[in-house]
Formats: sequence, C-alpha cells, structure tokens
Amino acid sequence: MTHHQPIFYIARLVLETCTPLSIASGRTDGIADNLIVRDANGLPAIPGSSLAGVLRHLYQHLNNEDQTNQLFGSGKQEEPSTGNPSFVHVSWGCLHDRTDQPLEGLLDPNDPRWQDDKIIKDALQATPIRRDHVKLNHRGVTDAKKQGKFERTSLTTGHRFSVELSLWSDDENDPRWEKLLDLLQRPDFRLGGGTRRGLGKLKMVRCHTGKFNLADKREFNQFSELTQSLADTRHLDKLEPIEPVSQISLNLTPLEGYRFGGGVEPLLENSQANLLPVTESCVEWENEQGALTQKRVVIPASGVKGALSHRVAFYYNALNQVFAEKYAEQVEAHVGEKNEAVRALFGYIEENQDKTKPDIAQIGSLIFDDVYQQPSQIVEYMHNGVDRFTGGVREGVLFSEEVITDTQSFPLNITVTNEEGIKPEIWKALRLALNDIAEGRLALGAGRGHGYFSAEWQNGEQWLTGHEQCNQLN
Repeated sequence: MTHHQPIFYIARLVLETCTPLSIASGRTDGIADNLIVRDANGLPAIPGSSLAGVLRHLYQHLNNEDQTNQLFGSGKQEEPSTGNPSFVHVSWGCLHDRTDQPLEGLLDPNDPRWQDDKIIKDALQATPIRRDHVKLNHRGVTDAKKQGKFERTSLTTGHRFSVELSLWSDDENDPRWEKLLDLLQRPDFRLGGGTRRGLGKLKMVRCHTGKFNLADKREFNQFSELTQSLADTRHLDKLEPIEPVSQISLNLTPLEGYRFGGGVEPLLENSQANLLPVTESCVEWENEQGALTQKRVVIPASGVKGALSHRVAFYYNALNQVFAEKYAEQVEAHVGEKNEAVRALFGYIEENQDKTKPDIAQIGSLIFDDVYQQPSQIVEYMHNGVDRFTGGVREGVLFSEEVITDTQSFPLNITVTNEEGIKPEIWKALRLALNDIAEGRLALGAGRGHGYFSAEWQNGEQWLTGHEQCNQLN
C-alpha cells in the first residue's frame, strides 16, 4: 500500500477451460513441437504475465492507450524515469484437483493424490493432448510443397484454475475495477496459443470480490484475516458469472455422416479401421467433484476454419469479378492468405518477412470454438483404390474408416473480435459461405461424400446483413 492508493480491490476466481489450453513454454523435448508451461510441481499453470497481457490487450481495445498505460503501467527502455508501475496485480493460476481445490505451494512427493487423482495424472502427462495441423493451399488441400505440417500440445478441456486479480486505487468506486471483471466474461477472452483455431477459451465458474480501505482500521483488520490461499474467500462477496454470447451462431445437423481429422483410438470394439475420428477425454464437474470422461469425438475449430476460409475467398473474388479465365497467370495473388477477405477475417503471416514492413503479420478477426460430441451411431466403411486406366481395383489398396452417422446437432459459434475497416463485400462473402454450410453445399472434415450439414441460424445472420448495409451506407 502507498499513502495515496489505500483502496485495495481483490477478486479470487475459478476459471475452467472450455477448449484445450495451450500456453507454450517455448521449449521442446524433441518429440512434441511445443511444451506447455508448468509450475514447480510439474503441473500445468497459467502464468500471471499471460493473463495480465491478455487483460491489457482487451482493455486497450475498449479504451485509449493512455488510460491503459496508466492502469497497467508503462515505461520506455531509453527513458525509464518517465514510466509508472502497474496498479493491477495478477497471480499465477493454480490447477485444481478432483475435489475442486487449488494445488498451491510445493507438494509432498508422497502425497497420495499423485497416484489416486485421475485429473492430476492426466495433467502430468507430457502431452495431455497433441493435435496435428496442416496448412491448406489455394485449392483447399494440404500444402505439401511448403511443408505446412505441425502439431500443438494442449491441456485437456475442463481443467480448473484458481487465480487472484487485484487493483490498487484511491477511488472508493473505481469504474476500472468493473471493467476488468467484465473483460473476463467477454467471448474473446482467450489464453495461450491457437486461440483463433478454437483453443484457449475459458469461463468463469466462481468469482468472489472484495474492497478494503486499508486506511480504515476495521477494514484493515478484515483484510488481515484473509490468508494467501486462493481458496480463502472470507469477507469477499460472491459474484454470479455471466455466460458470454458469440455474435454468430449456427446449429448444425449432420445429413449423412462426418469424420474430422485422423485419430488413433477406434470407437467401435474390435475395429480394424485405418482412418479414425479424433477423440479426446474431458474433465467434467458435478457437485464440485471432477472426473475424467471417456473419449469423445472432437469437431476441431481448425477443421471448420480452413474450409470456411477457402469458400470466403471464392465468394469475395466472385463479388469483385475476379475469375480464373481473366487472372489465370495471377491466381495465387487472389487466393489463400493473399486474398483480402481471408487476410481481414482469418489473419495472415508473410513467409519471407521483411522486418522493415509493419504489416508482416496480423491476427484474424474471427474466433471459432471446438465442439465435443458423444456419438451414438458409428459405422465402419470399407474403401479400395481404383486404377484410373483399367477401372479395376488396385492391388493392396484396401482400407476402412469410422464415420459418425447419428444426427445429433451441435453448435458452431464464431466470435468477432474486430469490426473496423472491414469492407461490406467481406461480410457478404462470409455470410454466403456460412449459408453454404447451412444449406449443405460445403462439406466439413474428412471423408468421401461425408461432412454435409443442414443448419439453423441461432444468431448472426441479421448482424452480418446489417454490417453489409451499414458499411455500404457509409
């Protein structure tokens, strides 16, 4: 405490991962491309700097730079005396055990939870989740020439973390505190890497907040009773979380069947299928008790994002009269990350980076969510390769795949993080591409003749149309 900042705001939060969390440590073990951040116990953790950086970015998105620097601190290396410290303090996020209690401090190596707690054992794996990714070229297929294959390690969906957020102030009713808490409940609040392809989504499960005037003896004594444990919420008030809503949402229903990615574990007993859906376990909580579920089918956001990006480029070119017969020798200048609509909505990064240019990379304006399903109907299909000259079966090319064939619907949620400077033709191209998914004209995932859906707009169609019309009027 300083003499001019006696008001101390504090919040102790419990955050739950809604999609896999991938905060990279910057290290590799020679097997995985990236390893997630861990604490002294070897358990995954949320670094305070990661959380503070995301909050700062979101706060500056809604306020000007001076207000942000005043709250989160600023300083220039060449002029250190001109800066100011941050009045916002963020603790490291501590993982919860199966009893929903944070694991704080250095744990005893003989603690029975190391062996008995399945949630802890899952988190202790070097790679709890490892997903393969590929880069698509302008034809919508794997870009083999540029070696665009990579993988990302993440923490299982459903794990919980306890975090403490605090603010020093001289205002009894500081509006900045409410703004900070609101940031944690925004749909674009994400942590770690791969956020634009579905990773890093968190929700606030519990929040206890308090305000103490440390210049007042009674309130100082109450604050002194509050221990350092993140689970201690005495003298703090409970704040009810708000479920954030994405701007665009469709409810997809499979028409035939679907399969996303290449899994390693079959869903059917005694299955010998070569091509399998991606499956992952999740952590589920009931009555403040956590349990690791059986493997569930994953509909990865990256699988939807890639197909949608390709179709958006097609419609944007069509709206701007860019056709192949006219630009046959300049096709690559209008497709993929060279396409203006793809760059604005899905982001880009220049391969041959020139650091003198300010626009060598840009994050996308859309965030997609992963979806987990527990299918009830799985079918194994047999396939064979056909000789293109004789029309007969090729020898040794017989394989099978597992396909999800039930008609259980699932949501496709898209969060828009930036609306400024995007042309009306881009919004229209996005709406037309989403309509193709909704009307069964755009297949998602892998498979032969599979991956088609019907869909109902839950919200977002009028929002997109309004943006087209509003931008046209402007």
